[in-house]
Amino acid sequence: MKPQLLILIVEGNEALRAALAAAFRAEGHVVYAAATIKSALAFLSYEKPELIILARTLSDGDGLQLVLRIRKGSALSGVPLLIIGGKDAAEDKILGLRLGADDYLSKPFEMEELLSRADALIRRSHGGSFASSRLACGGIVIDMPGRRALADGDELKLTDREYDLLRALVERAGTACTREFLMEAVWKTGAETGAMKVVDVTIMNLRRKLGGFGSRIVAVRASGYMLCKPS
Repeated sequence: MKPQLLILIVEGNEALRAALAAAFRAEGHVVYAAATIKSALAFLSYEKPELIILARTLSDGDGLQLVLRIRKGSALSGVPLLIIGGKDAAEDKILGLRLGADDYLSKPFEMEELLSRADALIRRSHGGSFASSRLACGGIVIDMPGRRALADGDELKLTDREYDLLRALVERAGTACTREFLMEAVWKTGAETGAMKVVDVTIMNLRRKLGGFGSRIVAVRASGYMLCKPS
């Protein structure tokens, strides 16, 4: 079973954007789908995805502009990036790769090929650990095939939502997870203001069940929550 990763899809075509998002969600990932460079940059200002799928042609510019912004000395410079291009010309692929893309796939394409290429990029980025079946962070262990969570060797009695929430926090330990991210990762729904209160309630229950480990889930001001790594 694959770890749940945050994937950014930037595609102007609504139908294709929805199809791409559905395909990656079916693989168990968290997806943020943007239609423009502007909305993608807004998302990247507070989140760091593990993979970016980027269309070459967008309503507010060439996708290569975003590639340059990402690769030019930012905290996102190492994020794997796959360009979806509308042309099959070799020079377009060469240009995209030279500007910093890790792969380039021309339209039309088979979804299975895109998913396979995405898997390869993520494995390379994660040092081959992409297929690991267990996650761990300082005494907290997530057994993904069995959907079990353990703290200091003792199995926790968690609801499905609590398990999914803890898994999302462990996977991104040391990184602030916004409430919007957690809503998408756990509840598979949009981040409506009223609905996001369920995140706070579930965090409270999860802290209680974690006992002494619960204090490692800290609130991040004006953002969400983070699981602190042990010092």
